[in-house]
Amino acid sequence: MVKTTPTILWTTLLGALCTQTIVWGSLVRPAIAYPSNGDVIIQNQPSPWLIAFDPPQRGVPGRRYGGGTRGEVCADYASLISLIPVSTMGLTAHEKPQLFFYLPVASRDTPIKLLVTKLPDSESPETEEIVIYRTEFQLDMENPGIVGIDLADLDGFPGLEVNQYYHWYLTILCDPVNQSVNPIVDGWIKRIDLDSDQIQTLEGLNGSDRLKFYTEKTLWYDMVAAFSELLSDNRRDTEVQQAWLELLRSENLEQAGRNQVRLYEQPFIPGSGGLRNQLRSD
Repeated sequence: MVKTTPTILWTTLLGALCTQTIVWGSLVRPAIAYPSNGDVIIQNQPSPWLIAFDPPQRGVPGRRYGGGTRGEVCADYASLISLIPVSTMGLTAHEKPQLFFYLPVASRDTPIKLLVTKLPDSESPETEEIVIYRTEFQLDMENPGIVGIDLADLDGFPGLEVNQYYHWYLTILCDPVNQSVNPIVDGWIKRIDLDSDQIQTLEGLNGSDRLKFYTEKTLWYDMVAAFSELLSDNRRDTEVQQAWLELLRSENLEQAGRNQVRLYEQPFIPGSGGLRNQLRSD
């Protein structure tokens, strides 16, 4: 297998950036209400993962750090972090990709809610999000860390259509009485279509070569998933560790959240997100 160095990874990424149309679209607020927080999105900040996206004008596009958590019951979850770009918009080539989060506590019995909506017409300022999926589940985690929620493991998830914008919301249901304090993060995702040659090429790749492919195509969600596999299998590979650190730095995730968590020091939870029990699915 050809070994890909961090220099090659990020040289490739910058090359992809030069050919990509970058638009800081109108900021969005979802039709579904949620509490505000201090997650500030810095406009005009250069990012290799800004995707051409112009959704309805509704405020902030999403949140990377958990809102709510004003009470003692949910205080332990204050450092909930979503691993998404600063724009909160990312691409995938998969029908059922993985979503990655940092959970600051070993959550075994606390329910987690996932809501996914679809934006049928991103050009219309009157467009409302359509709920396509909601569920509650629990995770089997013995230690805090970065966990991947594999949408393929969730019963009834319909899958993402090509060239459609989706908005997901993940809430930690730590306070069933005062739900306004439950921490919540949300972001956007769009699935792109790969041609037959690209699919065949991807199927023949693994490890760092697969990571390089995702980087060239600016497939954020798939690239983080590739990093999770590489870092879980090669914990002492300094080149992979350095490439991971450089990615986090590029999106202000090196030290993130209200507690300035050093994400590059956090382990990935092995397996498909540690999904232990799915409580409800509509």
